[in-house]
Amino acid sequence: MVFIVCAVETAIGNYQRNLKYIKKNQVGKLNELVNDIKNGGSCLFLKVTWDEIYEILCVDAKNGLSTLGTMSLLVGAFGFFSAFFLLWTQQTNGGHGPVQAGDDATGTKIAPEQQVEMQSVVATPASFDRSIYGQGGV
Repeated sequence: MVFIVCAVETAIGNYQRNLKYIKKNQVGKLNELVNDIKNGGSCLFLKVTWDEIYEILCVDAKNGLSTLGTMSLLVGAFGFFSAFFLLWTQQTNGGHGPVQAGDDATGTKIAPEQQVEMQSVVATPASFDRSIYGQGGV
């Protein structure tokens, strides 16, 4: 009978150890998995994902577009002044304006009587019986 009592006590001890092992390892792992499912089903992951998307679309894109706009404005402003300077240079030094550079590159002005008058380009009834080359009729 003593042998049976010892065997029963040993079995009870083994059973209690198994229960502690199951509670410690297996149930703990199940609780962690259940908590992961709860957190996944809650709005926490949606909030974190939305915050990341909001950061990319609203903050980073806004900063990028404002940088692009600022650079475009600067390119336009400097382009305007560069074009103005080039036109002024061509007019004064390149012979493309009312002040033509002389052969000696001194910037001699052309006298008004030396300038060629521009012919009228407006069509009038009297201009229809003239040739466009200035000779005779049609």
